[in-house]
Amino acid sequence: MTLFGISESRLGEMIKNFMVTSEPLVGITAKTGFLQISVMGFSVSIVEDCFSSIANIVKEYVISKEGKTPPEILIDICRDNKWNLGSIESCTGGLIADAFVSVPGSSEVFVAGAVSYSNNAKMNFANVSQQSLNQFGAVSEEVVREMAIGFATKNQLDICLASSGVAGPSGGTKEKPVGTVCLGLFMQGKTLTFTVKFGGNRQEIRARSVIHIIGLVIQNYNKK
Repeated sequence: MTLFGISESRLGEMIKNFMVTSEPLVGITAKTGFLQISVMGFSVSIVEDCFSSIANIVKEYVISKEGKTPPEILIDICRDNKWNLGSIESCTGGLIADAFVSVPGSSEVFVAGAVSYSNNAKMNFANVSQQSLNQFGAVSEEVVREMAIGFATKNQLDICLASSGVAGPSGGTKEKPVGTVCLGLFMQGKTLTFTVKFGGNRQEIRARSVIHIIGLVIQNYNKK
């Protein structure tokens, strides 16, 4: 199963009683931005019972019982609901779009992706206002909200993901240090924004931003 929004140490503590036996054998695998639990054993019934028990304990964080990746899960959600999908990116530089396009069959739902690295591009591609850029800065929830809404409107998207951040190693300030990333989500007419702070190098910050915004979309969908 796949989990999002929980640390490996916290997950290990929650299911520690299941990890002290060899039958079944329970394992945790840490991926960039999400975790996966595997349950293996010789008895199908024992494995199924263990899996169900664990799933019930960590149900708040489970986004796939089949062990699918976050991009695969969101592609499935869009396909099932006949929704389309797109992304407008700054700091992630096309990695969100790449995550979706890497999934076979994504062309059924993924419509458009753009990299709006400069302020002019944000205004041209997504109708971000000069006033918002001047007042709040490119790395702000106000700007990613406008990015998500503007790009979704221009491309008639049901879901649009937006990113803007400081991936480093330079460019950070006291107010917005390296690792600060603002994420915007337009989903069926509603807009949500988030500010998160990631550790790691430039590549790690960008990769974590991708999975984080996709995971947030899935979590908000599952709350319906």
